[in-house]
Amino acid sequence: MHPIRGSDDGGQDADFDVTAWVAGLNADDRLADLAAEELSSDPRIRGSRLEISVQNGVVILQGELESEDAREAARRRAWSLPGIRDVCDVVITPMSGV
Repeated sequence: MHPIRGSDDGGQDADFDVTAWVAGLNADDRLADLAAEELSSDPRIRGSRLEISVQNGVVILQGELESEDAREAARRRAWSLPGIRDVCDVVITPMSGV
């Protein structure tokens, strides 16, 4: 969450744009929905325990997948979405040893 700082003239800090910040939150929600739809269309991923979230255009994949192949498919599908800036993968698989 971005703090809102006051300026000397009693208004908001000139560097902080509330409208852009809220639009960014909404964009992340839309990207998270799009990512969930895209990933659930893959039979290697569908039905698994995978949590998908987006923060500032970064997809965060958390949970468990059955194989490294499924994990790589999830990463590739997430990267393929328009507007994605990065993918953070903290998925556990049987081969990951975690």
